[in-house]
Amino acid sequence: MYYKRRRYVCSCGKRFSEKTSFIERDQRFSKEWHQAIQMLCVKSPTFKSVAEKMGTASSTVIRRFDQVAEQQLVSGVTLPKAIAIEEYKGDTDAGKYQLIIVSSFRWSYSHGLLEWRTHKNVFKRNVCEFT
Repeated sequence: MYYKRRRYVCSCGKRFSEKTSFIERDQRFSKEWHQAIQMLCVKSPTFKSVAEKMGTASSTVIRRFDQVAEQQLVSGVTLPKAIAIEEYKGDTDAGKYQLIIVSSFRWSYSHGLLEWRTHKNVFKRNVCEFT
């Protein structure tokens, strides 16, 4: 909901806006509107479709999505600066294609051999550890 906040003038000349429980400070849209945007961001295929549906700009939708993503990110998990991904056709019972993810700076297998479709760890082995 778009809400144009009322502004008042004090007898001393200062101006202030009314306090409301359903709109954050310096915002024009309600808290429920922001929650609806955040839920639609996760479920909808594109930011543009959410923006058209809610009547706002796609950049606003992206900012709201970034807020949700920041809350959901797990702290303490860091990825290497560069990784090498090798996909090859294998001959195991795990599947037709396998995937190896390697930290390219340390030259070590970080996830071992993964099955392509289910991302299931087939085996884990550190081959060469050059640090």
